[in-house]
Amino acid sequence: AVICSRDTMSCDAQLLIMAALMDNAERTEAAAVIPVNIPSFIFPTEAFYEGLGSSFIFSDVEVAKQCIRSFFKRITIALPVDASEKVIKTQAREVAARVPKTARKSRISTAPERAGTAAGMA
Repeated sequence: AVICSRDTMSCDAQLLIMAALMDNAERTEAAAVIPVNIPSFIFPTEAFYEGLGSSFIFSDVEVAKQCIRSFFKRITIALPVDASEKVIKTQAREVAARVPKTARKSRISTAPERAGTAAGMA
């Protein structure tokens, strides 16, 4: 899940991650991208996308715009962190329900000689 908060749209690192996730999701069988927004988050306007034209953080601004727009075309889950515990648990279950039931094979794994340590068998 990607948590979107008040400063998400002004944080270069979060924008890069968002764009990279969507670029990867569109080109491969990547794990599900699950947008989650907390109450302080404000969705981007057209002015935000126009402002990306002067950005130096993306090697291809047009691809980045397309990926970020694609991210927000997914239905986000509102996570009202200021709500009751019952409401938060209900929304957390909704996030969990969107996680794929079958694991996708990762290209990253633990080296064989470190596998015992990684599993807590040092």
